[in-house]
Amino acid sequence: MMTSYHRRVYVYPQDAYSLAIVKLGSGSNLLGYYMYHGGTNPEGHAYLNEMQRTPYTNWNDLPVKTYDFQAPLGEFGQKNPHYYILRKLHLFMHDYGETLASMDASFPQADKPQTKGIDSYLRWSYRQKDNSAFVFVNNYERLQNITDKKGVQFEVCGVKFPQKK
Repeated sequence: MMTSYHRRVYVYPQDAYSLAIVKLGSGSNLLGYYMYHGGTNPEGHAYLNEMQRTPYTNWNDLPVKTYDFQAPLGEFGQKNPHYYILRKLHLFMHDYGETLASMDASFPQADKPQTKGIDSYLRWSYRQKDNSAFVFVNNYERLQNITDKKGVQFEVCGVKFPQKK
């Protein structure tokens, strides 16, 4: 929707990371970024970016050449802030993606309200197969003040951790 908004939406690094964690914890096996590495449109008479030159968009066209939509790696290879926060997740997927792919997702908090800004519980899920599991935690919501959770304890595949609250 970047080409349709009157003003460009800024994607905070934690937005990108939170979305990726939630997707993986929900059963997705592909991170599927729209753009991971920005680029440059080729020279020519017609440009690949959509035109928004109207009074309703305040004549707010996209750049003619640059095409990166806040990608983790910019048009010229520059590492943007969300590149660094997503890197840990990419390393995890490199090492464990094949194992994760066959695991089913479980949602212990499914009975809790899923409305914006709810801060009374920790949002988490896990993916499991046989006696192995990965736990995914998201304690972030864009433009909301979500507090740290204390005394959290998980029970997954018969294992309770941490042992002390």
